[in-house]
Formats: sequence, C-alpha cells, structure tokens
Amino acid sequence: MTAAQAQASGARGATCRCARGTSDRAWPGALRAAVQQALQALAWLWASARIRAARLWGGGGAGAIGAGAIDAGAGDAAVLHRAAEAGDVAAIAALLLAQRPSLDARTEDGYTPLMLAARHGHAGAVDLLLSAGARVNGRGCAGTTAWLLAARSGALDCMQRLAAGGAELRATTSMGHSALHLAALSGSGAAVAWLLALGLDANARQHNGETPLHRA
Repeated sequence: MTAAQAQASGARGATCRCARGTSDRAWPGALRAAVQQALQALAWLWASARIRAARLWGGGGAGAIGAGAIDAGAGDAAVLHRAAEAGDVAAIAALLLAQRPSLDARTEDGYTPLMLAARHGHAGAVDLLLSAGARVNGRGCAGTTAWLLAARSGALDCMQRLAAGGAELRATTSMGHSALHLAALSGSGAAVAWLLALGLDANARQHNGETPLHRA
C-alpha cells in the first residue's frame, strides 16, 4: 500500500468513526424524546379514561354543567373541562403533563376550566390551573369571571386563591353584580365578611339599584 492509499484509508476510517460517534450521541436524545412522547400519550389516555369513567358511574351533582355544554369542546379540552368541574387534581395534572389541553378553551356556555373549578369550589384545581398559567380574569357568559363564580358559590378558599393569583376584585357581571352581591346571594357569611375586610363597597348598587344587603 502506498503512502497516499494509507492516508486515504485512514481518512475513511476517521470519517466512519466520527459518523458512528455522532449517531451514538444522537440516539439517547431520540430515545428520551420517544419515551417522553409515550409518557405524555399514556398520561392523556389515563386522564381521559378516569374522567369518562367518572361521568359514566358518578353522575352529575347539583349545579353541574350540562353534558352537552362540556362535550361541545373538542377532545382534549372537553376532558380538561370535565376534570376541572369534578375537581380531579390528579387528572388535571396528567393532562398538563401530556401537554395536550388548552387552558383557556371554553365550553359553548363560555366557561373555561378555571371558571368551572371556581364555580364548584375546587380550591386544589384552582391552584393547579393558576400555576399552569390559566387566565385569571377571563370573561365568560354574562361577564362572569372565575372570581365572581367562586363568590356566587360562597367558595372562600377559591376566592382567596384567585385573589392571590391576581383576580380583579372589583369586577362585576354584565348586570352589575359584584363579588359582594354574589357572596351575599350565596349565603356565605364567611365570604361576605372576608370581602368586607378587603374593602369592597357594601353600598354598591347593581344595575337594578340593589345593594348586597338586598341580595342576602
């Protein structure tokens, strides 16, 4: 073998070794990505099965959103709405892990997952959705927000978490209902007392002229 041939052979060998090294380095990254995608898919399937089983066997409680409204969302979003409505923190966490749902997707009635969690008094679900980046002051049907829906339910734990998360405390519905009007309507003395301590106006009037006292 001539010197030129030896040099060419060595170059080819180096190129092969380099290519193998690049491939070896790329393989673990590709494997990790494939495993992550598989785990995300499994998380979504588990959460979907959990929520759909709850719907089948658990039924709906008082004040539950109608199935038609929930099912109006497409696939992933509908499952997240149902999980939020049920306060199923484990299912919500799995859906977030799967990176599938839109946090601010709406039902046909205009409810986001955060609104549903707040409306039904699920403080743990409210916490998780807020930490994941859900819009705290999004408006729904009749100008409602998660904050106002929590007040209507007298859900003090949810109200406190929403306030800490940046909720607009003096928001009103399209009819002029403040959180204080709605808390008084809920009959929750604890929620009313907390809102008064925050400085909300006890003499504020909604559009028909009623104050929170009229709503109590």
